Amino acid sequence: MMDVASIEAGEECPIPADVLMVLYRSKAEVAVDLARTLPNHVRARLALHCYSRAHLRPLGLAIAGSCSPGDLERVAGMTGKVLAEQSAGRERSFGMHDVRSGSKAPISLAKSAA
Repeated sequence: MMDVASIEAGEECPIPADVLMVLYRSKAEVAVDLARTLPNHVRARLALHCYSRAHLRPLGLAIAGSCSPGDLERVAGMTGKVLAEQSAGRERSFGMHDVRSGSKAPISLAKSAA
């Protein structure tokens, strides 16, 4: 099992930076399809790497959804298990969409100046 603290402390990404940028700039479905070409353990490490960085977290969740829970757990122990649970059944997009039943009016904090 990989040392999770070393990943969170800034360990190198398991793929080249230019490939990571291609994934980041791609649509979620394309990024996941590209990630599936990686070996299972590399894909699990990539999911954890992305998830541990706020700006890459949605990408990490999408990639984690393409990993087996066992691979994620082997790579990161309990953290991998939690990541697998969080990614299961989650919308596979980069946006922070909250899927809710029913509709609510959007909240706006902007008020017109009086």
